[in-house]
Amino acid sequence: MFCRIISTDKYRFVIKIFSILAISLFVSCSSNIEKSQYQFDETVLLLDTTFIAKKIFTKESKDESLPQKAQSVAKISIDDCNKLEKEIWQFHHYEPAETKSLGIWPTHNRYNNYALIKELKDKWGFNLIFIQASWAIDQFDKFLKAGFNNDNIIIDLNVGFPNYVPDWDRIYKDVYAFYVDEPFAAQPNYTIEQFEKTYNKIKSLNKPLFITGDFKPSNCLDEFVQFADKIMFTSYHRTYQLFGCTFRHWPENIDQRGSWDVMKERYGDKFTSTWIAAHQDTLEYFQLFKKAAELNLESVWFYQLEDTTDQYSNLNLAKFCEAAWQNGYLKKVNEKVKYQFECKNKDNPCNCNKTNPNEWKLIEKKSLGELREEKF
Repeated sequence: MFCRIISTDKYRFVIKIFSILAISLFVSCSSNIEKSQYQFDETVLLLDTTFIAKKIFTKESKDESLPQKAQSVAKISIDDCNKLEKEIWQFHHYEPAETKSLGIWPTHNRYNNYALIKELKDKWGFNLIFIQASWAIDQFDKFLKAGFNNDNIIIDLNVGFPNYVPDWDRIYKDVYAFYVDEPFAAQPNYTIEQFEKTYNKIKSLNKPLFITGDFKPSNCLDEFVQFADKIMFTSYHRTYQLFGCTFRHWPENIDQRGSWDVMKERYGDKFTSTWIAAHQDTLEYFQLFKKAAELNLESVWFYQLEDTTDQYSNLNLAKFCEAAWQNGYLKKVNEKVKYQFECKNKDNPCNCNKTNPNEWKLIEKKSLGELREEKF
């Protein structure tokens, strides 16, 4: 019995010695960790804006399976040293400038998609939209529900209209305008008698404007323009006049700005808007908007109908709107957003390199509810 007691006491003594040594070692290590990893300003870990933009906007799937709640990393601690965050201002939407308008003839892809139509107004800042008369009735209500009102809508008139659209004068009596495309250049589609008759019918509605567009400024076109409230230029090339006739410039000149000058000189205040093409003017958006601003054109129209890239990308649309903003046709509104990242290294989560995007995973994007206008 005595031997067992002695043996037990020795065992307890050994346990106590090892416990003291273990506690001392833990305290020492913890102290070293605090000194080496946590005694620095928290902003050292924050990514710079350039890195954030590169990380966020070079990938299509940016919002994949994000957590419901943000994990704040305002203060770095032992529990969250594997996370960092950055607040940046990024594009949210465009709005029409006070004295300018931006119109669009959308692709069929957009015509048939309510969300994409709504996006044109809410995100991209278009406040005028073009509807082809032959199927306008099917689309009219959709545009109204998407946020466009009568003052935002132009109805295209084809030959024979309005005979084949029942109650057209009742349905469309409050729209912004009716439009006839190239009455002279596209002859014999329209005679001057038909044009005048259509003009008189439109004016009987009191409110809508009657707008036409052409690319052959000449004495013959003048006869049509006298019955129009406004005229637009419809070619995406330079044209010239010779012996009373209009030709496309040869050798081909894709810069139509010279023709805009001719239109302005000939038709004065009636030439207040023009077309820019998504499928032909992609590399000239900025220069064309700059010229439109110099001529004080009140509106620019985006002919997007033939843009095949619109089915899978907003890039062309974004370029057009960016040029519009840079030249005073749109206002750009940014949103303050918080991005939170997590170190991918699970074994050593506090040692991720803050300058290396490959070591960090985006775990949450959160709007902070603040908007502000960005000036160019």
